[in-house]
Amino acid sequence: MELIHLANVNSTNIGNGALICGLERVYAEDLPTARLNREPWDDYTFGRKAFDREFVRRVNASHGLIVNGAVAINGRAYLGHAGMRLDLPLSLWREIERPVVFHGISYRHWAGTPFHHLDRLKEVLAHILGNRKMLLAVRNDGTREWLAGLAGIAPDLLAEVPDSGIFVAPRKGDDPEIVAGRTNIVLAVNNEDATERYAGRKEHVLAGIVGTLVKLAEQRNANLILAPHYLDDFRMVGEIFERLPPRIAHQHVITTGLARVDAAGRFYGRYAQMDLVLAMRVHAMSPAIGMGVPLVVLASQGRMSNFLRKVGLSELGVDVFAEDFADRLWTAVERTLAKPEVVRGRLQATAAALRADMRAFIARVAALLAG
Repeated sequence: MELIHLANVNSTNIGNGALICGLERVYAEDLPTARLNREPWDDYTFGRKAFDREFVRRVNASHGLIVNGAVAINGRAYLGHAGMRLDLPLSLWREIERPVVFHGISYRHWAGTPFHHLDRLKEVLAHILGNRKMLLAVRNDGTREWLAGLAGIAPDLLAEVPDSGIFVAPRKGDDPEIVAGRTNIVLAVNNEDATERYAGRKEHVLAGIVGTLVKLAEQRNANLILAPHYLDDFRMVGEIFERLPPRIAHQHVITTGLARVDAAGRFYGRYAQMDLVLAMRVHAMSPAIGMGVPLVVLASQGRMSNFLRKVGLSELGVDVFAEDFADRLWTAVERTLAKPEVVRGRLQATAAALRADMRAFIARVAALLAG
C-alpha cells in the first residue's frame, strides 16, 4: 500500500523528527505492507504548495493519507478554509475517496488569544467524524478534552493515541558533549511562543532553572548540556548563560546544535546516554519516556501535565509557574537521581503499555485501509 504521510518533513525542529521517525517505525513494525511516502506539510504552511484539488487528486491516486501527529489546530488567522493546518476547503474534503487517518494530532492555543475560523473548523470536523473512511485520533495530551469543549462535540467521538515521539529509535554515537565519569544532564529549553507561554513570569522560571543548574554543578560536578530543539530556544539558552555564575558557565555547561528530521535517531541517541533529562519541550519528554531515561518535566503548558497524568507519571512533572518552583524542581531532581533504576523501570513499563496501545490503533488503521 502506498500511503501519503503528511508531516513537517523539512523542519529543523527536532520534535518533528521524533514524530515522523517514531510513526514510521511503528508502521513498519505493525503494518509492513504499507509504505509511508513523506509529503512536506511545512511546504503548505509556508505557501510553497496549496491544499487544493491537485492535493485531493494525489490522495485519491494513493491508497490513503496519514496525517502526522503534529500540532494541527492552533486557531491562526490564515487558516481560513478549514480552521486547522490541513487547510483544505470543505467542498474538497467531500471529494476525497481514499481513507484518511489523523494519527494523533495535537493543539497549541493560548488562553486569552482569539481562535480564528472556529466555524470552519466545526464544519470540517463534522464531515470527518461523519465519514466512515476517515479516522480522527488525537494525541494523549488533553487534546481530546480541549477539542471537544472547543467544538462542542462528544469526547468519545475522538480516538486517542500515544505521542509517536515515544517510539523514535535512538542511535548512540561518540558525542563530544558527553563527559565520561560525570553526571551528564541535558536540559531541553522551550522559548516557543514565549510571550504567551510565560505571561510575564519568565524571570521566575529562569531563576528556578539557573538555581538548579548551579546546585547540580556544585554538588554533583554535573556536565550540563543545553539542547535547543528549534531556533526559538537559542534566546533562552542565552538568557540562562547570562544568569549563571561565570565559573559554572565556563566549566560545566555546553550546548548542542539543531538537527533535521532524519537526524532524529542521532539527536535522541545523545538523550539515551543521559543520567537525567530536564524536559521543557514535549519532544524531550516523550522520547525520554520511550527510551527509559530518567527525567523531570518542567511543565509550562497543560499539554505536558495532561500527558503525564494520562500515562500515570504525574510525579515527574513540576509546574514552572508554582510559587515554590525552584524548591519543587530541586526536590524532583534529587529524588530522580537518588533512585534512577526505579524511575527507569517505571518508564519502561509505561512505554511498553503505550506501545500496546499504538499497536491496537494501527490494527484499526489496517482495517480501515482494507475497506
